[in-house]
Amino acid sequence: MQDAIELSVVVPCRNEHETIGSTIAEIETMLADLECPAEIIAVDNASSDASGTIIAGTSARLVLGCRLPAGNGNIEPGAMPWL
Repeated sequence: MQDAIELSVVVPCRNEHETIGSTIAEIETMLADLECPAEIIAVDNASSDASGTIIAGTSARLVLGCRLPAGNGNIEPGAMPWL
């Protein structure tokens, strides 16, 4: 049986393809020293680069943020079906 997660590290990301891999690697190193079950959650907020692909190749859980129209603070219909 897997231990229950006690710590979640949430990493927001938007067009961070140059740094997201090394950021997650640094967090993994820090978490390895802890004595509690932990996870990394990376939230890709409408990246137009390879950020999501890079995240998918790590131990982090990839979550896609809602997509908002450029320059418009309104949420598109259906963007957040849980609301």
